[in-house]
Amino acid sequence: KNASTKIEAGEGGLYRLWVRTKNWTAPFTAVQTPGIFRVQINSKEVQHTFGKGYGRWHWEDGGNIRIKRGSNYLVLKDITGFNGRVDAFLMTTDRKFIPPDSIPVLNTMRKEWLGLPSDPPSAGSYDLVVAGGGIAGISASVAAARLGLKVALIQNRPVLGGNNSSEIRVWRSGKTQRGKYPELGKIVAGLGADKTEDMKDGRSFGDSIKLGLIKAEPNISVFLNYHVFNATIKGDRIASIVAKHIESGRELKFEAHLFADCTGDGNLGYLAGADFRVGSELRSDTGESKAPVSDTSQVLGSSLFWWSSRDETDCIFPECPWAMQFSEESCQHALQSSWNWESGFSGNMITDLEEIRDNQLRAIFGNWDYQKNRSIRKAEYTGYRLEELGYIIGKRESRRLMGDLIISQHDLDNQTEYPDGCVAVDWGVDIHIADPVNSKYFPGEEFRAIALHQGKETSPLFHVPYRCLYSRNISNLFMAGRHISTTHVAHAATRVQRYTGTYGEVVGIAAALCRKHNVTPRELYEGYLMDLKGALAMGVPGKVR
Repeated sequence: KNASTKIEAGEGGLYRLWVRTKNWTAPFTAVQTPGIFRVQINSKEVQHTFGKGYGRWHWEDGGNIRIKRGSNYLVLKDITGFNGRVDAFLMTTDRKFIPPDSIPVLNTMRKEWLGLPSDPPSAGSYDLVVAGGGIAGISASVAAARLGLKVALIQNRPVLGGNNSSEIRVWRSGKTQRGKYPELGKIVAGLGADKTEDMKDGRSFGDSIKLGLIKAEPNISVFLNYHVFNATIKGDRIASIVAKHIESGRELKFEAHLFADCTGDGNLGYLAGADFRVGSELRSDTGESKAPVSDTSQVLGSSLFWWSSRDETDCIFPECPWAMQFSEESCQHALQSSWNWESGFSGNMITDLEEIRDNQLRAIFGNWDYQKNRSIRKAEYTGYRLEELGYIIGKRESRRLMGDLIISQHDLDNQTEYPDGCVAVDWGVDIHIADPVNSKYFPGEEFRAIALHQGKETSPLFHVPYRCLYSRNISNLFMAGRHISTTHVAHAATRVQRYTGTYGEVVGIAAALCRKHNVTPRELYEGYLMDLKGALAMGVPGKVR
């Protein structure tokens, strides 16, 4: 189905059309590209074919077009299907103007063209600003709000839930409400079904339940579709942050006494200059038996979910010469994906994420093409059609923010008792690596994983310390999510979402105590640990206290 929109022009006449796009398969192959398209203006087709150029985002010149004053209708005419890319359109009467590729320059120009203020207006002053609306961010916001704090929750997607939203569809794993503080985890438990057998039904992931929970809290202001991209630091504290609306470009400034990075990527911490790590520590540095001997780039991969459905008649699927090419030996013979369709085991999950996702797309399309059109078992797939692929990949690991204490494998193996241990975990060290069989056929482009998982939910309980939930060098920054203060190996045991949500509850409780005593997160540990323990034992109230 072609995409379409209506645009308004103050003046009619001859304009120059520019389209920001990319050839998304160019980083992988020189074979003909998919995703090419034409542009129609008021039913008249521009002759340039877009999406065949560079393998990076760039502007393509569509030539001169004529538009009329008032309403004009723009259509993207899909030529090949398969994930064409469009970021922006630009129409100008200055036919000598060439739009720049520099993102900072484009951002400045866009603000000027849209008439946005150079200084972002204030979104208000808060006790706690939470960046990231996944399970951890929801839990931190609700906990703090019910304990009387004024909270802003900023989420850069149109829905809450992060990996556990209908956009990505990763089930919440782990167990809560046990160990030293069985009252912790009640917010997570109220976020809808933990798991059903049908991930195809997006309603199962409870987007509306999550949003309803947040909107029911009078102390929370929620800002959907806003991405935090700037932080102002005074001394060792975050004074304010700025977030941009991902559609309109509108910016807002948020001030707060305390901030919580619940982004999963440690995005706010990174902007603030918080200490962080990426990749793996070496075995020689940490003494962890599960740490790599030499490769510090290892990370857990990311997954893109897809599935097929049965139709009454046979479904034709086109050949995909630009996708990964399969044989009878390398074909996956699958009707849907699972957790182990996974890519990016040594990639940068922030700067390289689009290509990591696209690597999965080429694998999915190429495998489906082979098993439908050429496999000796192709009769098994008669009547099946590829129904849906995710477009946002589910991450397991990227940055990890460093706190006053860094959990290691030794802590998990020895069940180290810390005075501030709070969230009970027993997932076990669950390290994902590229499947060696998949590596044999697709070296450097692996898309299947195996799990080196020992003791799944049978390991002795370890209580994650509170000191892993605040930054060691940014004095008013909490963190909750997969990116808490751990080594790579320990991260593999602490990252699942029922745990991360419970970290959020602890952060919300701690933030309320910090405001009560006018102290930093570290000072709360140093001077008011017994108060924190008492509050954790009580848990989060069911309504505003």
